[in-house]
Amino acid sequence: MLMHKRVELRGGGEIAVAAHPAPALEPGRVLIVTRYSLVSPGTELGLINRQVGNNAPFALGYSAAGTVIESAVPGFAPGDAVACYGGPYTYHGSVLSVPRHLVASVPAGMTLREAAAGGLGTIATHSLRRCGLTFGETLVVVGMGVLGNLIAQLGLAAGFQVIATDPVGARRDAATALEVETLPPDHEALKARVLAITEGRGADAVAVCAGGDAVPFLDQAIDLVRAQGRIVIVGNVPGRFEREALFQKEADILIARAGGPGRYDQVYERDGVDYPVGYVRWTEGRNLAEFLRQVAIGRVQVAPLITHEFALDEAPAAYHLMRGPEGAAAMGVLLRYPGMQ
Repeated sequence: MLMHKRVELRGGGEIAVAAHPAPALEPGRVLIVTRYSLVSPGTELGLINRQVGNNAPFALGYSAAGTVIESAVPGFAPGDAVACYGGPYTYHGSVLSVPRHLVASVPAGMTLREAAAGGLGTIATHSLRRCGLTFGETLVVVGMGVLGNLIAQLGLAAGFQVIATDPVGARRDAATALEVETLPPDHEALKARVLAITEGRGADAVAVCAGGDAVPFLDQAIDLVRAQGRIVIVGNVPGRFEREALFQKEADILIARAGGPGRYDQVYERDGVDYPVGYVRWTEGRNLAEFLRQVAIGRVQVAPLITHEFALDEAPAAYHLMRGPEGAAAMGVLLRYPGMQ
């Protein structure tokens, strides 16, 4: 029996790398040997915190890239470089069996290290679409981890005016290096800048990629957005806000459900039944492919966001880093699989 390794969460919050039978190729799927996977700090640390009392092993991760071993899907052949997204099919595991709509070919010139961010990029792409912006409008991004940074870059590529903020200086520096205008987390200074570039109207949309109870993120977003604007929740943000402030602006508060239409729909994901493009233009699968294209043509950069890299067997140390005092400065944490250097 072919075995493979995966990163899993166990009772008590323990992170382990364990051997399991490798998944087999099934109809409508692509069998992939993983080369790199990217940790999603917000999502995965949130899962760890919520699963501490659960003794059942739980596979972590949802964003990876590798090489096709076998394929039951037209258009994919052994040796092809691919990116894949979405649990429970994609996780930090050395062999993956992924349904057709959760796999996309890696464009020529793009590395597998970059393609490992495809899952996070899919979420960033859908989150930006939820903002409902058009060319020339203004976007504020609150929180500049990997997701926030990718949303900001995609916004610039789409022709939006983008302003971002984060309390961590290293994250602001990374965004600034990628030509994103960034400000420290001084709400009044941020509001003044937004009003200055929008002739006093306020931002057309605010994407909240931060989380936690310490900061009233939604109240601040309402203060920044224009009348009839949009606030899109991307991070783990408590759903509390001052009703009167929202009433005065009649803004919309929306949430971005992961990578887009098709997510959590087993008929789409597991069974491979696509949504007609005439009715659903951007599914999660099409968002994945488009994000990879944006990276391949140079409009979005992933490599500068990768701050740490660990071998697969060192995964417990990666999570220890992210949960420790140095974790705030960690952005892209990459896991490298056997055979890659």
